[in-house]
Amino acid sequence: MSDNNLPEFSITPLNSKPAGKLKKKTTQPKTAPRRTRTASVASIAKTKKVGEQLTAIYEDDNGKLPNMDKIEMKSGHHILRKLFGLVIILGLLTVAAWAGFFLMPHGESLSTVDVNLTMTGDTNLMLGATTTVTISYQNNQKIKLNDATLSVRYPAGFTFISSEPVAKNPGNTEWDLGTLASRQKGTVTLIGKIYAPINNIQAWRAFLSYRPDNFQSNLQTMATFENKIATLPYSLQLTAPDKIKVGADTTFTITVKNSSADWMEKLMVIPVLPANFKITSSAPKIAKDNWAVTTASNATTTATQFPITFTGQLADQLDPTATFEAQLVWVGPSNQKQIIATTSISAEIIKNSLTLALAINGSTSRVASFPDDMLGMTLTLHNSSPDDATAIQLTLTVDAPSYQKQSVFDWANLTDKYDGDVKGTQLSDTRRRGEITWTSKNWSDLKTVKAGQEISLDVNLPAKNLKEIDWNKVKEFLATVSAQASYTTKGKAGQVTTINPVEITFNSDLSLAVRDDVKNDSGAEQHQITWVINNSLHALNNVTLNADIYGDTTVQLPDTPPAGTLNYDTNTKHLTWTIPTMTDSMDVLALPFTVTLNKKDPTQNALVSKVRLQAIDAVTGEELNVLANEVAPAPVQ
Repeated sequence: MSDNNLPEFSITPLNSKPAGKLKKKTTQPKTAPRRTRTASVASIAKTKKVGEQLTAIYEDDNGKLPNMDKIEMKSGHHILRKLFGLVIILGLLTVAAWAGFFLMPHGESLSTVDVNLTMTGDTNLMLGATTTVTISYQNNQKIKLNDATLSVRYPAGFTFISSEPVAKNPGNTEWDLGTLASRQKGTVTLIGKIYAPINNIQAWRAFLSYRPDNFQSNLQTMATFENKIATLPYSLQLTAPDKIKVGADTTFTITVKNSSADWMEKLMVIPVLPANFKITSSAPKIAKDNWAVTTASNATTTATQFPITFTGQLADQLDPTATFEAQLVWVGPSNQKQIIATTSISAEIIKNSLTLALAINGSTSRVASFPDDMLGMTLTLHNSSPDDATAIQLTLTVDAPSYQKQSVFDWANLTDKYDGDVKGTQLSDTRRRGEITWTSKNWSDLKTVKAGQEISLDVNLPAKNLKEIDWNKVKEFLATVSAQASYTTKGKAGQVTTINPVEITFNSDLSLAVRDDVKNDSGAEQHQITWVINNSLHALNNVTLNADIYGDTTVQLPDTPPAGTLNYDTNTKHLTWTIPTMTDSMDVLALPFTVTLNKKDPTQNALVSKVRLQAIDAVTGEELNVLANEVAPAPVQ
C-alpha cells in the first residue's frame, strides 16, 4: 500500500473542526462522554485480515455472500420433536385397531368354540367284544371351513376292524372331510376290539383341522374319550389230587371257560410248574411250553369250554408242598403277551424212602454239549427213611438223536466202574434209547442201603466226533437223561423213585485258538497274534470276540478283517471283533494283528487278556461261550 493511501489520524476531538476536510457530525447520547480509543496501523491490518477470512468462509462458489436479512433463527430440540411425533402416530394406530375390533361383524369371528367335535361310545367293555366309537363334528360358524381333516389316535390295545366312511390312509387314522358349510355336521364311526388288562384305561384322541374361509392359517379342535375293559369272558380252572407222590404219574386238568359268543384268536394256556415236575403226556399235545386254544370247530372245544389234560411226575424236593399254576395268555398284534386269567393249586408231597439225584457235567437241569464232548454223569442214592432199603435196582436212561439207527453217543467207549447191563432200543428213525441197569450183582452196595446211608457212582459217556458220524445229517439236537430206582422197604416190594430228566443240547462245535509269535523289532518286543475260530456244524449268529490289551503298547490291526468289523478303543484299550453271521461253510476264520510292547515292565504278567467268544447257534438258538488263553509278555532275560 502506498503512503498516499494511508488514513490520516488526529488527536483533535471529534466535535472540533479539523483543518481541511470536514468530518460527518455524529450524534452522542446524553450520557457521560464515552472514552475513545485510537486504533493502530497493525490493529487495522489484523481486522482487515479477519474480515477477508470470514468472507472466504461464507461466500459461495460465485463469490456472493448470503443475504443475512433472510436468515430465520428458530429455537427447540429436533430429537424431542421426533419422539413427540412417534407417540402421536402410535396413538392413532391403537385407536384404529380397537375400532376395527369392535366394528368387525360378530358372524365372521374365528372362534374354535363354534366348531364342535365329540367322541361317544361304550365306556365299560368286555375283553374281546366288538366296540363302536362315534366321532361327531359340526360347523356352527357363519362362514365355511375349508380343507377339513379328521385324525384319530387309537389306544394301545385297540384293534381296528372297519370305519364309516372309509379312512384315506393305510393306518385307518385320517379322513378328508373337504369343505364344511355353515351349520354342516357329520359323523365318523369306528368299529374294532380292545385287548387290554382289566380296568386299564384306554385313551382316545380326535383332531379336526380346518381353514376358515376368511383366514389364511389352519385351526384345530380336539376331543377325547376314555373306556376300559371291565369284564372278562374267560376263566381258568385247574384240578389235581390233593396229595402227590414223588415219582408217581399224576394227572392234571385245565379247563378254559368262555362266557362270550366267540373265541378270541391267538389264545394260549401256559403251565407254570415246579422245576422238579416233568410232563410225560398231554391232550392236546403241548407245543414247547404252551397249549394253543383252538376255535370251537376243534373237536376238543365246545362253545363254552376248552379242556386240557396232562400227566407228569414230580421228583423229590425239600418242601412238603408243591404249587401248580396255569395262565391264559393272549398274543397281541405286535406279538406282545398279555395274561388275562390265572389259576393255581397246591398239593401235599408224599416222599419216598429213597431219594435219587443226577448231575451231568455238574448240572442237574440243562447241559450244553457238542460233538466229541465227554459227559460225566453222577448218580446219588440216599435213604432218608428210618428203615433199610433192599433189593435195589438202579436204571439210567439216555434218549438221544440218531442217524442211520446209530446213536450220537459212543456207547462202545462207555466208562462204568460197576459194568452195568447196557440195552439199546430204536425209538424212531431219528431217536435211539440206551439204558444202563445196575443190581446187587453188578454193584454190591445195592443189596442194602441202610437208613441214612448214601451211595453214588460215576459214568462217563462220550459223544461221537465228526468222523464217527455225519453230524450234518442228524435231524435232532436234544438228548435227555433220566434215572429210576426200585426197592423194597418193610417187606413192601415194587416201590419206585424217579428224577426229572436232564436235557442235553448238542450245539455247534465252536472253538477258539490264540496263536502268538514273538519277535524283536529294533529292540521292541513284537507279538504277532492270531485269533482262529473253528466251526463246522451249525451256522452262527452275532459272533463277538472281546479282549483287553495291557501296558505301554502299540496295536496294529489289519486294514480289512476276514469277516465282520473290527474296533479298537485306544482309550480303554479294548479290542472287539464282531461277525453278524458265520455260515456252516466258514470252517475257519483267522484274525491277525500285531501288539508291540514299547516299554518293558517286569511286573506285567499279561499283554492281552483272555479272549471271550460269544455266539448264537442258528439251529439250537442257544448262546455259546468260549474262553481262550491270554497272551503274556516274553520272560525278562
